Amino acid sequence: MAPVDIYKRAVAAMHAMHAPAYVQFDTRVRTTIREGNELVIVQHLKHVERTNDQNVVARDVDEPIDHRVNPFDIAPDLFFEHAVKAKPASSSDTLSSGLDDLADKSLKTIGVVRVTYVHYKVRTAGTEDLPSCASAIHLQLEPVGDPLIYNLRDLWVEPATSRICKAVAVWRGHIYWKNVIAPITLDLDEHGLITHWITTLRTRLLAAVIISEEEASYENLQPVEESVWTAFNSEQRASKEKH
Repeated sequence: MAPVDIYKRAVAAMHAMHAPAYVQFDTRVRTTIREGNELVIVQHLKHVERTNDQNVVARDVDEPIDHRVNPFDIAPDLFFEHAVKAKPASSSDTLSSGLDDLADKSLKTIGVVRVTYVHYKVRTAGTEDLPSCASAIHLQLEPVGDPLIYNLRDLWVEPATSRICKAVAVWRGHIYWKNVIAPITLDLDEHGLITHWITTLRTRLLAAVIISEEEASYENLQPVEESVWTAFNSEQRASKEKH
């Protein structure tokens, strides 16, 4: 099968997955900033997301959110259809899904995949055994559209199901107040949800080279009712007003 067809099947497989209207999950985020000395910031965050617009509300479990690092709003359903359709401008500082869109809802079958246009040149780079994803096909993607909107650079695809097991994208991360474009590696489970990501940002401020390593894992993901999202939102606003 041609590499571009493997990619098209992976797109169709992800479009066939659906997220609940509201989901609750935890993230554990470790940020290590090296600027001469080493600063380690560990946060345990609770989130509720309204998935149709990826509106994520976050709060810290242990203490107020540490503003030395930016709050993370990378949702675990990043590669689902609703997130693919909601592509931001390339100047956005939020990680977006770089998958191509399926223009016609009737095309979301894996057996007959017709994507009208692909914004990447695709080639294969062998196979690799990943956890829960044996003999994954490694695809390398070169964007032919806006490189920060079509931000995928590597995908690992399970041959039997065409699901995406792992992805490497580029995004605008932050070191202090400065935007830094860097690669980010994301691991996905059998349901298409991100379970873990890691990125390394590098920049120069004045005479110093600053490196920030950021790693996050998702836990306890479960569907919830709208009332949970509303209550969570209200609690967050009350906490902000208190502080």
